Amino acid sequence: MKQGHPFSEKELETNWYDPNKRTISPYANTIGGVLVDHKTAKMAYDMGLLDEKVLPQAIESTELPSVAAAETGLGGSYE
Repeated sequence: MKQGHPFSEKELETNWYDPNKRTISPYANTIGGVLVDHKTAKMAYDMGLLDEKVLPQAIESTELPSVAAAETGLGGSYE
Protein backbone atom coordinates (compact mmCIF):
# COMPACT_ATOMS: atom_id res chain seq x y z
CA MET A 1 0.00 0.00 0.00
CA LYS A 2 1.02 3.57 -0.54
CA GLN A 3 2.08 5.51 2.51
CA GLY A 4 -0.90 7.46 3.83
CA HIS A 5 -3.51 4.99 2.56
CA PRO A 6 -6.95 5.43 4.14
CA PHE A 7 -7.44 1.85 5.38
CA SER A 8 -7.35 0.43 8.91
CA GLU A 9 -5.19 -2.53 9.89
CA LYS A 10 -8.35 -4.66 10.22
CA GLU A 11 -9.48 -3.71 6.71
CA LEU A 12 -6.08 -4.67 5.31
CA GLU A 13 -6.03 -7.98 7.20
CA THR A 14 -9.55 -9.02 6.15
CA ASN A 15 -9.65 -7.42 2.68
CA TRP A 16 -13.05 -5.96 3.60
CA TYR A 17 -13.32 -2.20 3.36
CA ASP A 18 -15.96 -0.31 5.33
CA PRO A 19 -18.24 1.36 2.76
CA ASN A 20 -19.45 3.86 5.37
CA LYS A 21 -16.01 5.49 5.49
CA ARG A 22 -16.48 6.77 1.92
CA THR A 23 -12.77 6.44 1.15
CA ILE A 24 -11.31 5.54 -2.21
CA SER A 25 -8.23 3.39 -2.59
CA PRO A 26 -5.19 5.28 -3.89
CA TYR A 27 -5.05 2.55 -6.58
CA ALA A 28 -8.71 2.83 -7.68
CA ASN A 29 -9.73 3.75 -11.21
CA THR A 30 -10.89 7.36 -11.10
CA ILE A 31 -11.76 10.14 -13.51
CA GLY A 32 -11.47 13.59 -11.97
CA GLY A 33 -11.30 11.93 -8.55
CA VAL A 34 -14.59 10.06 -9.08
CA LEU A 35 -14.55 6.26 -8.78
CA VAL A 36 -15.47 4.46 -12.02
CA ASP A 37 -16.05 0.84 -13.00
CA HIS A 38 -13.52 -1.13 -15.04
CA LYS A 39 -15.31 -0.69 -18.38
CA THR A 40 -15.52 3.08 -17.99
CA ALA A 41 -11.90 3.12 -16.80
CA LYS A 42 -10.78 1.24 -19.92
CA MET A 43 -12.60 3.68 -22.22
CA ALA A 44 -11.18 6.66 -20.30
CA TYR A 45 -7.69 5.13 -20.41
CA ASP A 46 -7.92 4.66 -24.17
CA MET A 47 -8.88 8.35 -24.52
CA GLY A 48 -6.20 9.49 -22.05
CA LEU A 49 -8.73 10.68 -19.46
CA LEU A 50 -8.14 8.21 -16.62
CA ASP A 51 -6.51 9.83 -13.57
CA GLU A 52 -2.79 9.09 -13.48
CA LYS A 53 -1.50 7.24 -10.41
CA VAL A 54 2.04 7.83 -9.21
CA LEU A 55 3.21 4.50 -7.81
CA PRO A 56 6.52 3.66 -6.15
CA GLN A 57 9.16 2.29 -8.49
CA ALA A 58 9.89 -1.43 -8.37
CA ILE A 59 13.33 -2.57 -7.29
CA GLU A 60 15.35 -3.93 -10.18
CA SER A 61 15.85 -7.69 -9.95
CA THR A 62 19.63 -7.16 -10.23
CA GLU A 63 19.69 -5.04 -7.05
CA LEU A 64 18.70 -7.77 -4.57
CA PRO A 65 19.30 -11.51 -4.39
CA SER A 66 16.26 -13.48 -5.45
CA VAL A 67 13.79 -14.57 -2.81
CA ALA A 68 13.75 -18.08 -4.28
CA ALA A 69 17.52 -18.34 -3.89
CA ALA A 70 17.30 -17.16 -0.30
CA GLU A 71 14.49 -19.58 0.56
CA THR A 72 16.18 -22.58 -1.07
CA GLY A 73 19.71 -21.72 -0.04
CA LEU A 74 20.79 -21.77 -3.68
CA GLY A 75 22.56 -18.98 -5.45
CA GLY A 76 24.19 -17.07 -2.64
CA SER A 77 23.69 -15.96 0.93
CA TYR A 78 22.66 -12.93 2.92
CA GLU A 79 25.62 -13.14 5.32
